[in-house]
Amino acid sequence: MEISAQGYTIYHGNAVFAQLQAFIEENYPAHSIVILVDDNTFELCLPIISGYSDAIANAEVIEIPSGEANKTLVNIAHIWDSLTGIGTDRNTLLINLGGGLVSDMGGFAATTFKRGIPFINIPTSLLAMVDASVGGKTGFDFNSIKNQVGLFSNPKAVFIEPDFLKSLPERELFSGFAEMLKHALIADADLWEQLKTVTPTHLNDIATYIPRSIEIKNSFVTTDPHDKAERRALNFGHTFGHAIESYFIGADNELLHGEAIAIGMVCESFIAVEKGFISPVVLKEIEALIAIHFSFTALDNYDEEAIISLMEQDKKNSDGNINMALITNIGSYQIDVAVNHDEIKRALHYCKALSY
Repeated sequence: MEISAQGYTIYHGNAVFAQLQAFIEENYPAHSIVILVDDNTFELCLPIISGYSDAIANAEVIEIPSGEANKTLVNIAHIWDSLTGIGTDRNTLLINLGGGLVSDMGGFAATTFKRGIPFINIPTSLLAMVDASVGGKTGFDFNSIKNQVGLFSNPKAVFIEPDFLKSLPERELFSGFAEMLKHALIADADLWEQLKTVTPTHLNDIATYIPRSIEIKNSFVTTDPHDKAERRALNFGHTFGHAIESYFIGADNELLHGEAIAIGMVCESFIAVEKGFISPVVLKEIEALIAIHFSFTALDNYDEEAIISLMEQDKKNSDGNINMALITNIGSYQIDVAVNHDEIKRALHYCKALSY
């Protein structure tokens, strides 16, 4: 299956490695290849793709540590240092093999190194397949604020092999599933109904819905590539979610991205009820499905002022307002809704109560 994105193609299915080899031969026959991995994909995924291509098998490899705590300028500098040491020039193709951390950091490093070298993404996590590898957002966390520094920069192609899901821990599958639920909530009521029947650990079932989730993400990106208007709908659950995720980075109960976004979607749905956008019945429907797959216990012990402070750093804020994308029904949304501190506190208290 092929999905046309903004200036590149997303290839999906069990034959993508043959397409990858053909893509390199056709477009980058004289380029050297460098592969960026983390410690997990170095062990579990690199040997798989190396068997499909002599060029990839003989490529230089740069490894970075996994985990959101490592999405830092220090590790961006490590990528730059490694590219310099290898002797990389503009006739180098960087392949980002990994989850969202690898594609975000690899894309940023490639775009800024020597004013830009081409890169492609091979997402290996469910979260990266349906979200991070599509849309051209690159960057890293700074001063404990999620994705504070970054660029819009599209890959030359994306290659999605669902078999990589077999390498994931269960928590990572659920984390990616949260983004699929978000796509359904903002744009596709039918998909929402279908995902109610899905167990994220049943890989054949989840793989069935990956293309549709990608299509939803890609439709927003194609319409609004630089996040000026409609693409902001993709921020549903993320104003709370990014702040909660950032707050718990490095803690014993650190949250994965999708786990924080799941909490954020319930918090923001609560605010949508308060503002009259959705009914309490819709909130309970969302809450019930998310509660099956995610826990709210992280909010048993949190500092609400610290979380609000992190929310005030959100990139989509303007004129001193904390802005959110809220749903107006399952499958529809409104962007740039100003939300005050009291509303945020009530939403956090509501979600905290769900952990008991």
